[in-house]
Amino acid sequence: MPPSSDASSGDVPALPGKAVAAVEHRWMPLVLLVSLAGLAFAGLFAAGLGREAGMGVPLVMGLGAIGVVAGLTLAALVHGRVRRHEIMRSLVRQRTRELEEARVLAEEQAAVLAMANRDLRVAARVIEHSVDGIMVTDADNRIVLVNRAFTDISGYTEAEVLGHDPGLLNSGRQGPEFYRVLWRALRDEGSWSGEIWNRRKDGTVYPEWLRITLLRDENGDVTHHIAVFSDLTEKKEAEERSRHLAFHDPLTGLANRALLIGRMRLALSASRRTGEAVALLLLDLDHFKLLNDTRGHPVGDAAIVAAGERIRRTVRPGDTVARLGGDEFAVILGGASLANGDGRGGALGAVAHIADRLVAAFQQPLMLEGVNGTAGGGEVRLACSVGVAVAPADGDTWETLLRHADVALYAAKHAGRDRYHFFTPEIGDRVRDRTWIEEGLRVSLGVGGDDLVDGFTLVYQPQYRPGADGTGGALMGAEALLRWNHPEDLSPVSPARFIPVAEETGLIVPLGDWVFRTACRTARKVRDRGVSGFKMAVNLSAVQLRDKGCGDRLRRILEEEGCTPADIALEITESALMGDAEGNLQAVHDLRASGFRFAIDDFGTGYSSLAYLRKFAAAYVKIDKSFVDGLPDDDASRQIVAAVIAMSHHLGLETIAEGIETQAQLDCLRELGCDFIQGYLLGRPMPEAQLMALMAPEIVSAEIATKQVVVSGN
Repeated sequence: MPPSSDASSGDVPALPGKAVAAVEHRWMPLVLLVSLAGLAFAGLFAAGLGREAGMGVPLVMGLGAIGVVAGLTLAALVHGRVRRHEIMRSLVRQRTRELEEARVLAEEQAAVLAMANRDLRVAARVIEHSVDGIMVTDADNRIVLVNRAFTDISGYTEAEVLGHDPGLLNSGRQGPEFYRVLWRALRDEGSWSGEIWNRRKDGTVYPEWLRITLLRDENGDVTHHIAVFSDLTEKKEAEERSRHLAFHDPLTGLANRALLIGRMRLALSASRRTGEAVALLLLDLDHFKLLNDTRGHPVGDAAIVAAGERIRRTVRPGDTVARLGGDEFAVILGGASLANGDGRGGALGAVAHIADRLVAAFQQPLMLEGVNGTAGGGEVRLACSVGVAVAPADGDTWETLLRHADVALYAAKHAGRDRYHFFTPEIGDRVRDRTWIEEGLRVSLGVGGDDLVDGFTLVYQPQYRPGADGTGGALMGAEALLRWNHPEDLSPVSPARFIPVAEETGLIVPLGDWVFRTACRTARKVRDRGVSGFKMAVNLSAVQLRDKGCGDRLRRILEEEGCTPADIALEITESALMGDAEGNLQAVHDLRASGFRFAIDDFGTGYSSLAYLRKFAAAYVKIDKSFVDGLPDDDASRQIVAAVIAMSHHLGLETIAEGIETQAQLDCLRELGCDFIQGYLLGRPMPEAQLMALMAPEIVSAEIATKQVVVSGN
């Protein structure tokens, strides 16, 4: 209730007890002073009045008492007014403090409310712009909120799904048991996550990663379900691409080695149960490296793709076709492909028929995709060689079958390419011999630098100008022949065996450099003896000639060994030159520009192209031993040799005949006008020291001669 009022204080609200005591204590001295002053003034004033009026002392004292009373009354009035004023001021200050506290509290609450509103707006924007789809359902599992990503992924707009059950997204791929497990996890654990397939509005089914969380109120009752999901379509496609690349060739799309091995294992396992044959065919594109080097890698890649497609179309759809790398392919035949065969003989016939079809398929040019109108044209011609191994006779494991098919492929290439070859134990022996040679060559060439090549030596066979008296005549040069002892047992290996292996493996390049350097040293020793007109000829293989650094290395070796190109004649076989005529022609011209002169070896055994003979601008033509062997009795051999000598002289070239073993052959060649001769009749290959013993300045003609360094034996 509000406080009571009187004449002295008015309607002043009551203050707390401590506040009133503080006010009275504060103003007590002033009130006392005013009261005393009022009393003194009233008494003096009354006494003065009585005195002026001539009143007696009693009357004056009475008036003084009246003055004192009046003073007390005045003091009481002053005290009441002062007290009321102070109470009002205290009340105002208290109300002001309360209002300030209320204002501060209101501002704090406003700030908290603003922050909460901001957080709500941020949360709403996060939900709206999240890349994950978000769907919220109520306790009855009715959709109450979805975000933009939900619409982007599912195709449904917000208006189309609000109030509906999420079952409208069901793809049908998950059965009732799946959903029972899901709801049980939600009930027991409060959340569930996993992969699920749902259906978009357009009917397409897609995978998603889904997490559902329950929201409960303070009583523990479920109020909402929050589902957050992401579309796994791109991830699944990327995983599928990765799986495909793990087992398929990226260029052709065919199976790769890993998938081939897996299917070989399955086929061999089935073969052991059923007894049916399984064949593995290895295919290699003949001279593909030449195509790749001369026409560029884009054309080479297009040729690989076209070759893979041709192989795939040639065999049955159920047969596995794989690319093992480079220009090598593989085919697994079994089941229906060999079903018409009766026993091993019938199976071999079926395999041979398919292998023959594969070889024949490459008789037609390969049409290249995407290179028409570009350098290289729209088609190429590539033959193929095929090696065949058939299980179980040729092996019952994929490793053995693959190794034997590779052996058969090597035999097909060695037999002339553009054919197929079945594995036999005999060709296995030949391949083992080749492997033994290759390993030995690598050991011999891997010892160190040029001065440390181990197991190789050069021997020299002299060359002469035919004498008028039927003798060998003047010594003009020598042919250096390479010899090699295998490092395993130091047994000599024929050049006819190890040179082809060196060429196939590329080891001929470092080996040829060593031969050239050693021959240059011998040529310098001959010149140091004062012998003039003695020319060193170095035989280059086609592999060396195609090597881009060949010319630079030869020139550097000449300089290091103190020789000049005038001391050397380079020799290359006719077949090697024509293997890549245009590319070799450029290499020959580059070397001729440095001062080297060339001899065409084994002329007449290969293409015998007069046009290219003129383009190569050779200085010498070497007549092959196979023609010399028929002299002088075989009329055909005599006519061929005579024609070669006459043609060469007409073109300004000199001729060299090799392999002379009888006097009759020597007389016939002298009669036909051959310029230089060599053979066992005139001198067997000999060490350098023995060759040096033949040297005498007075017996060496200043005319042109050849000392040939070859990497094949005579």
